[in-house]
Amino acid sequence: ANKFVTDGAGLSIMTTYEQRQNFHIANPKVVVGLAASGDKFFASKEDLDQLRNDLPECCCVEMEGAAVAQVCHEHDIPFSIVRVISDSADDSAHVDFQEFVKEIATVYSHGILELALTASA
Repeated sequence: ANKFVTDGAGLSIMTTYEQRQNFHIANPKVVVGLAASGDKFFASKEDLDQLRNDLPECCCVEMEGAAVAQVCHEHDIPFSIVRVISDSADDSAHVDFQEFVKEIATVYSHGILELALTASA
């Protein structure tokens, strides 16, 4: 995934400069770590600060992964979760989510999954 992000075959050539600027993407990176999952949308600095205090090793927040993890665990199915983060989960979270999915996340997710599937073949 990191290769997709940082080399010429990744996000940089699959999206335009204007698209990246619209979503404030300067230096995309891959992060491997703990993702918090729950039913709360984080959109304030206070909530994010509390989460960081409670779970300092948390890298991101998402809302669907725990359900997938639980089902996979109950059925002894290995899984991975790949997330393309759309905002910083604070007061600056003013991204047009549907546009982000269409212009950035779809391309980015496809590239990461294609690399992962190619590597495991």
